[in-house]
Amino acid sequence: MNKKTINIDPEDLLFLDIETVRRNKVLDINSLEYDTFAWTLRDKDTSELPPSEEVFRMYELKGGLYAITNKIVCISIAYIKDTTLNYKSITGTQKEILETVYKILGDTGKKPCGHNVTAFDIPTMRIKALEENIDLSSIPSKINDVQTKPWLLEDDIIDTMNILKGTAFQNISLQGLCLLTGIGTPKDDISGADVSRVYYEGGIERIAEYCNNDVIATAMGFLALQGKRDYLTNFVNKGSSNAPMEKLPVLHRLRKLGELNEPIQKEIAELLGKKKVLKKDLKHIEKILKAALFSEDFINNDQDTKDQRQEKEESIKEFIASL
Repeated sequence: MNKKTINIDPEDLLFLDIETVRRNKVLDINSLEYDTFAWTLRDKDTSELPPSEEVFRMYELKGGLYAITNKIVCISIAYIKDTTLNYKSITGTQKEILETVYKILGDTGKKPCGHNVTAFDIPTMRIKALEENIDLSSIPSKINDVQTKPWLLEDDIIDTMNILKGTAFQNISLQGLCLLTGIGTPKDDISGADVSRVYYEGGIERIAEYCNNDVIATAMGFLALQGKRDYLTNFVNKGSSNAPMEKLPVLHRLRKLGELNEPIQKEIAELLGKKKVLKKDLKHIEKILKAALFSEDFINNDQDTKDQRQEKEESIKEFIASL
């Protein structure tokens, strides 16, 4: 692999994998969901809709893959500390799952890493957040894929499929990555094609275990791509622990996220609210925020465009004015 991949610190990453199922066990022919899904299956030349039997069959087979007809039932996350991989599955309602994961990304400043995460996991999460009416400001702007070319996200969203693929024509699955690197297959119980069926059979625990296996394989695959196949010495399942992940100090998070978003603004304002802020203090606060947002040393060379830099400066000015 190239130096760019090798130089990524694995402790800066939040490995993640999402599992989606079709929204309903059986598609209602009299629903808007049916009409919408049938339209996606239309003949592109004639706009002719397929017969209902075909719509039902495709819904059962692939309803969990389409953002308009799926729902997230589990997201597994993992992170590396020293040589230990800590992992856990997050289940509950779709809204609860998304709010939890976005909070973890915001609190830790870690970069999401997954297999095909740029094309599936990240946009699916965003679309489902819209569906659940979640405050979209909770999504770190660095990983917001809206109106962004995929290759412009590669510094902030680490995609093991894209790293492995390079300029090759064919995509390579996670199982393919496992095969190539000698990692055991994560598909030892169920596969992606089974997830919807297992879910509606009441098998969320099996899905969570399957999802955990995928995220473990992703982390091991990423390390293999770095040439560190024997890096991990311990694996810890945090599934039974409700303890939150370590929250970085606010300025450290500001530096990692590279944006003065609403949650960080609120936290800084609450901290400042404990003391009287004088006019001279505001100048010092502005300098501190600029130092955190603009990393221009040799290690973290500032890659912001002129427009991005101006946007950050304006966000600082607006925040200072609000204090």
